[in-house]
Amino acid sequence: MVRAVQSALSQSFDDFEILVVDDGSTDNTRDELSKLADERIQYCWQENSGGPAGPRNLGISKATGNWLCFLDSDDYWCEEKLSEIFNWIQENKQFDVICHDLIIKDTRNNTLGIQRCGPGGKQFYSQLLKYGNRLITSAVSVRRGFVTTNDLFFSTDPELVIVEDYDFWLNCALKKAKFKFIYKELGVYVNSDLGISKNESKILHNCEVMLSRHAVSYTHLRAHETEADL
Repeated sequence: MVRAVQSALSQSFDDFEILVVDDGSTDNTRDELSKLADERIQYCWQENSGGPAGPRNLGISKATGNWLCFLDSDDYWCEEKLSEIFNWIQENKQFDVICHDLIIKDTRNNTLGIQRCGPGGKQFYSQLLKYGNRLITSAVSVRRGFVTTNDLFFSTDPELVIVEDYDFWLNCALKKAKFKFIYKELGVYVNSDLGISKNESKILHNCEVMLSRHAVSYTHLRAHETEADL
């Protein structure tokens, strides 16, 4: 967690707030953050919710900036990440969701490869359904106005734990969000052998539940819109 926060504090772009949502942890998060002594950090504690959706939603509800940049506790950003995102926003104001590539490392800091996100497209909701998730949370920035206007939050449904991020991107696409993919590594995704994301049977079950629900939305769209609109 500390490394993630320090990577945010070390950004070359410095006009931001940091919302750290402690989901009932027992690792002295509050004490560790107090050592950083930076007024941009806002600490929020809640009872353990059993998944990442609850903490992200609390962060969304408390955020005041124009854009939301997510960062999971194991991951961290390159120092130019926010500067690059800010420049893209200034030059491409039509986008609602921006996602970049990530370097993949193990817990010993060995580089395992590059995670390429995207590509996007005009039929992005359909593409996400047919070809799978194309975004990683720690690489995503979302326009807060788009999220609040469309009342979008990560689902806290227990049957969507692990795939709640995939569901969120689908809902953004369903609401006609405009996605931009930056093909540059601006952060690090730490691939750990621990955590719920390694529970393959749960991932498969929850993904099936999520896709079956979106299949209803997709069928409804096909009945009322052209393929180009999907």
